[in-house]
Amino acid sequence: MPEKKEEDLQQVLNKVSEVGIDEVGRGAVFGPVFSAVVVLTEKNKIILKQFGVKDSKKLTPKRRKLLFPKILLLSSDYGIGQSSVKEIENLGIRKATELSMIRALKKLKRKPF
Repeated sequence: MPEKKEEDLQQVLNKVSEVGIDEVGRGAVFGPVFSAVVVLTEKNKIILKQFGVKDSKKLTPKRRKLLFPKILLLSSDYGIGQSSVKEIENLGIRKATELSMIRALKKLKRKPF
């Protein structure tokens, strides 16, 4: 019977538990806005937290660069979206940011929702 509990725990840990999305570029005077979405299992979310990944905005650029390959390796899926300067000018930064997030979500292989 203990084998069943271990199997149930593994199933829980391997399920998609979190989809994170963030943007960069808002507030920049020039340049596009980019968004990234990452899908993690519960197990890999715990591993990334042990590496110190909690809030991308609180990481130094050097730390983000070091963690980037680990995040990609541990993610179940990811997508990157972009809105151009022209879209920012025409739509405003809020709508352009939302558009870049939608584009990132559309690049996921499987929709987690």
